[in-house]
Amino acid sequence: MDETTVIQTIRTLAKLSSEQILPIWHQGELEVELKADQTPVTIADRRAEEVMRDYLVRECPHHGIIGEEFPNDNTEAEYTWVLDPIDGTKAFTAGCPLFGTLIGLRRGNRAVWGAIHIPVMNLLYIGNNEQSWCNDRQIRMRFTPQLNHCTLLTTDPRTPQKMHSPRGWDKIIGQYRDVQKLGR
Repeated sequence: MDETTVIQTIRTLAKLSSEQILPIWHQGELEVELKADQTPVTIADRRAEEVMRDYLVRECPHHGIIGEEFPNDNTEAEYTWVLDPIDGTKAFTAGCPLFGTLIGLRRGNRAVWGAIHIPVMNLLYIGNNEQSWCNDRQIRMRFTPQLNHCTLLTTDPRTPQKMHSPRGWDKIIGQYRDVQKLGR
C-alpha cells in the first residue's frame, strides 16, 4: 500500500469511529458492560469498531482485521489492520476526554503504520516508524539523551505490570522523574 492510500484510509477510519463515539460521549444513561477480562465496553466501542470493519471489508477486502471487540478476521493476510475503537473506555465512561481510537497497520508481523485519534480534541496523530504527523503537520521529536529526562504518560501504571514483566516495568518507572497518570 502506498503512503497516500494508508493515510487516507486512517483518516477515514478515524472520522467514521468519531461519528459513532462523540454522540454517545457524555450520555448520562450510558450502559457499561464488563468483558470476560473485566475491562469495560460500551455501545460506542462496538459501533465504532463495526463501522471501521465495514469500511475495511469494502475498501481493503484482502486485508486482515484484528479488533478489540469482535473476532479477528483473515489475520494471515499480507496487511492486517489493528483496531481499538476506544482506548481508555474508563475515561470515556467517566466523561473525561482522554481517550482515543487506535488504528494500526501491520505488514506480516511488523507494525508499519499507527495512529491515535483523540476525537474530543480533534487530534489525529499518524506515524510510520520514520516520521509522524499531528493533523497533517509533521512532528519533529527533540533528542533526549537520558530516559529520566522524559515524561512517561500512562492511563494506569499498574496495567503494564499485568501484561509484561513487572520487574522490567518497575525498572523503567524508576528511571522517570515524572510519571503522569491519565484518566482511565
